[in-house]
Amino acid sequence: MQVNDVAIQGIKPDYTFILDVLTEIGLERAGRVTGKGGDRLENEGLEFHRKVRQGYLSLPDLLKDENIIVIDANKEREEVFSELKEKIDYILK
Repeated sequence: MQVNDVAIQGIKPDYTFILDVLTEIGLERAGRVTGKGGDRLENEGLEFHRKVRQGYLSLPDLLKDENIIVIDANKEREEVFSELKEKIDYILK
């Protein structure tokens, strides 16, 4: 995390939302499986993307003092939006 500390210069968000989606679903949604192309990272293999996902999912345990909220984004768009809005509404009360 030291590299990140240099970049953020002590500025941190009040909350961080992670929209978690299964790797295969995320790649399909991004159009990578259908062959629409992508940048260098998007074109990495499935195992790479699985490791990146696991890295993000480990953040709540690594950064216990941070407000990190994981949302299940495997659902339909409207359901994900509704859950995210519910969490934000709760925070703003």
